[in-house]
Amino acid sequence: MAAVRKNSRRIRIEQLILLLLRVSILILLAVALADPIWSMFAPLTSPRSTLASIHHVLVLDASYSMA
Repeated sequence: MAAVRKNSRRIRIEQLILLLLRVSILILLAVALADPIWSMFAPLTSPRSTLASIHHVLVLDASYSMA
């Protein structure tokens, strides 16, 4: 009977850890998709502090002329 209790306690702890891990992944995903602006880490002269828009474009050219 003691072994069953010990095993069920271990399984309960493992399930709790898995739940916390899954919730933290969802929270991190939500924060990443929200595109947060961490003004306390950005210098005052950065473009984000003036609310300017910044667009980044990555262009890959795999045509024959670029080889």
